[in-house]
Amino acid sequence: MTRKQNDLEAVLRVLSRDPRRSPLFLWMREHHDDLAKAAKGQPIDWVPLCARFAEAGLTDGFGAPPSIEAARRTWRNVKKDVARRRAFLALTESSAEPKPAPPAKSPAEMRPRVINAGKPAPDPPVRPTPTVGGTAEAGAEGALSDDAVQEKLAAVKRQLNEDDRWMGGHKRKE
Repeated sequence: MTRKQNDLEAVLRVLSRDPRRSPLFLWMREHHDDLAKAAKGQPIDWVPLCARFAEAGLTDGFGAPPSIEAARRTWRNVKKDVARRRAFLALTESSAEPKPAPPAKSPAEMRPRVINAGKPAPDPPVRPTPTVGGTAEAGAEGALSDDAVQEKLAAVKRQLNEDDRWMGGHKRKE
């Protein structure tokens, strides 16, 4: 890289830093890929790392050397931040690519299709009326009579009231 490119990258890094983030967060984000590769998906031993962070002058959000819990939380937040940034970049890059235009339709394709021209439409299929368990109360066509429906409804309400007594003693409104 040339000196001009290095200077430009340094300026862009300074601009992309969030002043509300701790030096530890910024360092972890800048070295995210290296840290993740070194961890190899295994749990991180934060005790020696926190000692190294303190030696390097990296501090938490309060300006103190990072505790083990603070380092763990910071790493978790860095991973989320990096994932969000990468998803955003992938989205913006994919939306920046021009999408091919749909093929133009010919006038023949734009006309509605005529099906069974001049023939009457067939009758819709007849669907049987559903029955409730094929009980003896069902009429000749398989449907329940009004009396049978009312009887079943009353039985359901009685069962609900029974359940309510067990559950809290309140009676359902009819």
